[in-house]
Amino acid sequence: MISGFYRRSIAPVTRYKWDQQVSPRMNSLMVPASVLLAIAIVSAGCTGGPLSASPSQKSAPDPSSIGGSFVPPDLAGDWSLTTMGVQGGTQVIDPIPDITLWAGPGVLNGNDGCTDYSAAYTLTGTTLPAGNGIAVGPVEVPDVACPDNADEISDYLDILGRTTAYATVSGKLTLTAGNGDTLVFERPALVPTTVLPPPS
Repeated sequence: MISGFYRRSIAPVTRYKWDQQVSPRMNSLMVPASVLLAIAIVSAGCTGGPLSASPSQKSAPDPSSIGGSFVPPDLAGDWSLTTMGVQGGTQVIDPIPDITLWAGPGVLNGNDGCTDYSAAYTLTGTTLPAGNGIAVGPVEVPDVACPDNADEISDYLDILGRTTAYATVSGKLTLTAGNGDTLVFERPALVPTTVLPPPS
């Protein structure tokens, strides 16, 4: 009796035949159960399981690392020159009202009151006493004779090319050279548009 029981307990063929003949209902449930198990494993992988990779978080671009491909919002756009500070910023000059500046990604454009100019710039990523670090230049200007206000134009372009810092406070942009000379800008005034009545 003991040896017969032992043989039945270890015989896999006998156990398999018993599963088919004695309990066919149990075998019919095995396939759906295996399918459900596979679905559960796949779902676990898609919802943060060990096989799923966590998405990387994008950080804001570092202006100092990408150079001229980025323009800070407080620097970008149109500006009009209001004052110049020469001799280390101690002597303030009210310049002609036609000097303009436009700041884009890596470039400064504008009009010096006589002709257009352009200059490349790079954000250095440093913080200086006068503001954020910036390197400007060289300033490129067409070889055009400008007899009127030649000294002011020369001073403006000289300070612009030596700018090492910029700061925006209360809607004003200040460019500061290494020796303290300054250029102060404001946003240009918006010209109101006149809406004409339709013709009668």
